[in-house]
Amino acid sequence: VLATAVHPDGGSFATASADNTVKFWDMPTTRHVKSFEQPANPTAAAVSSDGTRVAAGGPDGKVRLYNTTDGKLLGDLPGSGGAVRALAFSAN
Repeated sequence: VLATAVHPDGGSFATASADNTVKFWDMPTTRHVKSFEQPANPTAAAVSSDGTRVAAGGPDGKVRLYNTTDGKLLGDLPGSGGAVRALAFSAN
């Protein structure tokens, strides 16, 4: 596990893992709920304030945005040239 992000409802959390996945887990039971495949090891993750999106960034410098319900890739954000080490969503 390279990064974690807590869902705003406090009932689940996401992990960014070296196996090229972002995984969601149930907080009380720590049961695995779902996984999203990444093309590169995700090194950072963040969950949006409404809980509908998760962002994952990695060593390729890109940030990928996924729908938390179905895992659909919503889009890629261009990288800055270096690895993504941290992510956060703005409240507005």
